[in-house]
Amino acid sequence: MFVLKTQLTVLLLMCVLFLQGQSNFRKYPSKIKEVPLKNIRAAYQWHPNDQRWLQVLQGNNVLCVDLKGNEVKEPSPKDPVLWCGTLPVFRYCIDKENNQIIYESDHVDFGPNRKILNTTLDNIDAEQIKFLNGEDLSQYEIGDGLGELYHVPKYWILIVKGEKYGLAGIDHGQDDKISLKALLPMVYDSIVFKDYLTPLKLKKNGLYTWYLGDEKPKYKSLSSFDHHFSRFELPDGRKGWIDLNGNEYIDQ
Repeated sequence: MFVLKTQLTVLLLMCVLFLQGQSNFRKYPSKIKEVPLKNIRAAYQWHPNDQRWLQVLQGNNVLCVDLKGNEVKEPSPKDPVLWCGTLPVFRYCIDKENNQIIYESDHVDFGPNRKILNTTLDNIDAEQIKFLNGEDLSQYEIGDGLGELYHVPKYWILIVKGEKYGLAGIDHGQDDKISLKALLPMVYDSIVFKDYLTPLKLKKNGLYTWYLGDEKPKYKSLSSFDHHFSRFELPDGRKGWIDLNGNEYIDQ
């Protein structure tokens, strides 16, 4: 009983830290008011668990600064987030032989030992289907990504028909039911997955966009994200930055 209470306490603390990390990561930091810099167009904490540094868009330049406004070329590594105890594991498996997706949760010391659900693949008219990691299996522990901000859930699935790509996801409904739902139609020339912390990069008709709520590619070019910002160029030649919230900043 003592072990169970201890693990529940650790789990609750982890959830609080995770939510705090997401909130700090997304919001405009109040600490930027203390930084003596001008023409700050956007600012974010360098990392949700590290308030020593800020990444700012000053004019047309992206900088990392400390809380005194001094530019920092190489911030020190973030402080690690540690936890102890056994955590629940969640698994998704594409069972092509039986035309279904199986969801399995292994709640060690947190209630039922195992829960298995499944849903059919019939509502997705795709020739190929696989998780974004390229496998038929995707799994995670509840502590995965603690203090990070995932932009790509591990239950998203790449669907392909001919040479066109789309996206589906597993929806957890009520009454212990799951279903497979289309998120993006199979109309894209490519959908590029880098990692779970980086948004998906969509390409269609020679144009690109990050999947941040906008499904229509409109950029001539997109650079990789440097923490919170990605450089873009529009077809008309205008350039600027886009942040992880999808906010666009045209060069001044």
